[in-house]
Amino acid sequence: LTRRPMASNSNVKDEAMKALESSLASTVELSKSLETKLSASESELADARAESAKLAREALELRAALAERDEQLAQLKAKAVESEAESEQSRRRLMALRQAGQEVVGKLGTAVLSAQEASAKPRPLEDILTPVATGEERNMEEQLRANFQAVFDAYSVTLAELEEQTEMVILLGPAMAELRDAMALKAPGGGAAPPAGSKQEGAQGGAQGE
Repeated sequence: LTRRPMASNSNVKDEAMKALESSLASTVELSKSLETKLSASESELADARAESAKLAREALELRAALAERDEQLAQLKAKAVESEAESEQSRRRLMALRQAGQEVVGKLGTAVLSAQEASAKPRPLEDILTPVATGEERNMEEQLRANFQAVFDAYSVTLAELEEQTEMVILLGPAMAELRDAMALKAPGGGAAPPAGSKQEGAQGGAQGE
């Protein structure tokens, strides 16, 4: 009778040890599975951090490119404004010189008509003979020639400057179109930009008309 409880206790111990070993094996398997999942999660986290750093670098590069583009657009806008101001100044000088030239031509035309009318009238021999010009008359003629030459030279220089400004406006046409598109994109209302060649064609038409 005393041996049976001892055998029963031994069986209980064996079963408990087997259950403990099975539980320990399950715990080891679970720990390995968790370690595998943790390693995969760490790898995914490292990939995510690398991708985030890459996106941050790309964002910085894009921001720098946008800042450089804005600076270039500002420079192009300043050049365009300066070119338009110089073109307007050249046009005003050309108009003033043209008016002065017209006045000189008008005076010369009146003098020519007066000379033609005078030559058509019969005159005595002493009137036909050309008197020798005095010093004052020669000085006046030289002054008139000098004035006319100065007006003609200034007219030629201004015309050359106007042609140069017109060529500059033509060359700046694409840049002006890009500037207008960029300004239209930045505008709050997003309104359409004016046609890129409208101001350029107007400047060319004004230069050809002159």
